[in-house]
Amino acid sequence: MFTLRRFYSTTIQSKATTFVQNILNNSVRFNPTKNKLFVLHDNQCGLSRLLTSAYENSVDKNALTVMNFDEHEPAQIKDHINTHLSEEDLVVCIQTGAFYLNDYRLRLELFNRNMKNIEHVHLGLMPTEQYETYVNSLAFDPLKNGPSLAMKLKQKIDNAKSIIVTSGKPGNTTQLHYETEMESALLNIGDYTGMKNVGGTFPVGEVFSEPKNLQHVNGHVMVFGFPNLNRVVEIHDEPFMLTIERGTVTKISETAPHSFIEVFNVIKENEGEVIIREFGVGINDGMGKYNPLNDVTAFERQKGLHLSLGKKHTVFKKENLKSKKTKFHIDVFIDVRTIEMDGDIIFNENEFF
Repeated sequence: MFTLRRFYSTTIQSKATTFVQNILNNSVRFNPTKNKLFVLHDNQCGLSRLLTSAYENSVDKNALTVMNFDEHEPAQIKDHINTHLSEEDLVVCIQTGAFYLNDYRLRLELFNRNMKNIEHVHLGLMPTEQYETYVNSLAFDPLKNGPSLAMKLKQKIDNAKSIIVTSGKPGNTTQLHYETEMESALLNIGDYTGMKNVGGTFPVGEVFSEPKNLQHVNGHVMVFGFPNLNRVVEIHDEPFMLTIERGTVTKISETAPHSFIEVFNVIKENEGEVIIREFGVGINDGMGKYNPLNDVTAFERQKGLHLSLGKKHTVFKKENLKSKKTKFHIDVFIDVRTIEMDGDIIFNENEFF
């Protein structure tokens, strides 16, 4: 155990502990009387220290082992997992960036051994003023927030024949039309009931799909956020417009920031065109346009809509897109007003149904 250096209030720490306890109890269903919790962390940023303390305070110390990644060789970490952990035990990785154990694929190895895994990644991207937003995003509880709304959204997406996305500021809105069925939507809400693999990257709160026919997407959409070439999410008060024809971005409004043009050009230079794939509906209201997170892995769960640019989306297979040859999956965040599916408004001014 280590001494926590505080860069935040005791209120934030208390909330973090409460939300972590909910994740342990309701998401991964950790049982401290039967199983062990191994927390692998670093001390490189304040948010990493905050979360490590939250996990330390959430379980009985007899069930807990805490290890600083930067103070141990990969072989020592692997040896601890192989020697001291067994089925149903939980490994939590709290990472300022991302941990690398040479050729050891940690999550895959844990799942192969029927262990559970929680990851918090890229924490160093968040400045101190975003710590509370990150903590609030962990409040998403699959038993309270998730199943009812997520299943309603999945049902609507799975049955949709037509989707209209209206975006932009009042008086200056645009529409994007999906005239195609959608792939069967997947849920990332922290509910692993009936699943072989238990765990994933937190925060959670998303229902996502993509068009079955990628070319049947046409119109315009307004973007307020995207990750730049440094993988830091940028938020812009004035959204800019993308024109999409047959599923491909054909025009960018002159108001688009240079940092977005840089991202767009990298995709186009490597893939020949910039197509739209993922249709991601975020349902985590702990973050959003006015309380953002710099890490796109976390921010894509924000309440609203994001689409992906680029040919890579390995979850859904397309015959004409070979996964080994696709390179980019860049989420862009839509200044969405309404989402309409087969004539029914399922999202209106930041509220579902």
